[in-house]
Amino acid sequence: SAACGGGLASSRPPAPPRARQGVAGSPTWRGGGASSESFRTFLEGNHVEGAPLWSIVAHHRETLAREPRENLLRLHYADMPRDPEGAAARIAAHVGISHPPALMAAIVEAARFESMKADAHRFAPSAGEGFRARDDGFFDSGGSNKWEGRLTRAELDAYDARISECLPPEERAWLERGASAIGAG
Repeated sequence: SAACGGGLASSRPPAPPRARQGVAGSPTWRGGGASSESFRTFLEGNHVEGAPLWSIVAHHRETLAREPRENLLRLHYADMPRDPEGAAARIAAHVGISHPPALMAAIVEAARFESMKADAHRFAPSAGEGFRARDDGFFDSGGSNKWEGRLTRAELDAYDARISECLPPEERAWLERGASAIGAG
């Protein structure tokens, strides 16, 4: 359905000229809970800022439609902290390079969330340009599922209904939890 992105960029609902201030498309987690309005905007959103559910689903579908391709490697963030060595090995194999084990270990260590946050001046988008009060603010927590314990039962049910309309169970499991959720990680 069009509410799910339809798999093609042309099927996206038209975006308004400017999203309202304060509605970023995903729930605001830091303010003591998600506001119902911003969560509803995420689920049903037709906005510019943030990433509404339909755009996430459309991106996922568009990527699946391009597989298998020699120049495409699909990774899920949740899998990377679970197995950083495996993720680094997959990336290296995909681009056809190999490094001595000590260098691979150093690469993995540098790519860990804690290392990237500590070196935010090097890794955060727009680092050193004053975009954020502190560059390390880009690296919030390094975790997924920040919604857990913050959404109401009605919001969870609404999300479940919408995502179930959009994706079959295995695709949903991968999108929500990564390859290990489908036994492929």
